[in-house]
Amino acid sequence: MCSSDLLDAASGAVRWEFPEPAAKPFVGSTGQKGSGEIPVGCASPVLIGGTLGVTIKDELVGIAAENGRQLWKTRVAPSAQLYAWANGGKAAFLAVGVENAKQKGESSATIVSLVDAADGKVIWRAEADFIRDYRLPIIAGDLLIGYRYGKDAANNITDGRANVLVARRFTAGGLERAWELKELPAVTDSYGLTAHDGFVYLSGDADVWAISLKDGAVAAKIAGTGGARTQVMWTAEDRVFICPEGRHGRCALTMLTARGAGMKLLGTREATFERWQGAWMVENPFTTAYANHQIIHPVVDGRLFVRGGDGIYCYDLRKASARGDRSEEHTSELQSRLHLVCRLLLE
Repeated sequence: MCSSDLLDAASGAVRWEFPEPAAKPFVGSTGQKGSGEIPVGCASPVLIGGTLGVTIKDELVGIAAENGRQLWKTRVAPSAQLYAWANGGKAAFLAVGVENAKQKGESSATIVSLVDAADGKVIWRAEADFIRDYRLPIIAGDLLIGYRYGKDAANNITDGRANVLVARRFTAGGLERAWELKELPAVTDSYGLTAHDGFVYLSGDADVWAISLKDGAVAAKIAGTGGARTQVMWTAEDRVFICPEGRHGRCALTMLTARGAGMKLLGTREATFERWQGAWMVENPFTTAYANHQIIHPVVDGRLFVRGGDGIYCYDLRKASARGDRSEEHTSELQSRLHLVCRLLLE
């Protein structure tokens, strides 16, 4: 159990805590008293204007960012991921959760709710035909993109032929079909998914695909690399990053160019972590976590920041050059460019 806190950026002092330590307003499910605090499995908070949105069990709570006061709360589907959606110029909270089956033989349903940030009123609520899995789905422009498994997906491990990538377009009243891509690559537990500059990138067991956001057509495929289990995929500075397997306290990374049809694997193919070509291990100590702790490591001006076992580490991913040239010719040998430039140790 935990809380949402606002810290002073200069001093690190806690300015407010929600819920207040003495309040403990939240209870467990039927028959459970619960601690009254926020479950650790909730989504990361999202800030829209002066309102901080936090999902707690089956509620979305709006908190005043200035003082931590609760402004409103509204019911959404449980286990929701939380996003900010532009909504035609009036940003709103988008909660994607799961309504569990109420009777034996029924299926769980993925429920998408758009909630007004000002008053917490539900603008629309729609059922989606993809799974809500780990950090997914993702938002790309006016599309909400996820995937679903075929009926043969025992333990979410399949050859991918019955799996479908699903794109749904936002409308004033909910969601509409944009496109679907069938027969995906093989997968173990989860795909990696990210989007950048007109393309969505999908990572399977041993394949990475670049797919057009316009019509779902496959623009490029790279075999021999990918990820599994709780893999994490994200884009930064025109690159696709993959953490192939994120739940064993280790940190390996693969980098590709985010150029759609021109996608290429960076780094030497000899730099291999387990079965994934191009993956390299970071040098900092690992954590000891064994859980679904997916982390997106930020990249700022060619520098990668990684949360290690005892601190925050900064790696310079740029080619050593007086000109600062970051062309493809200067990024072909990732291993030779991985350089630890600083670290912030945490007490």
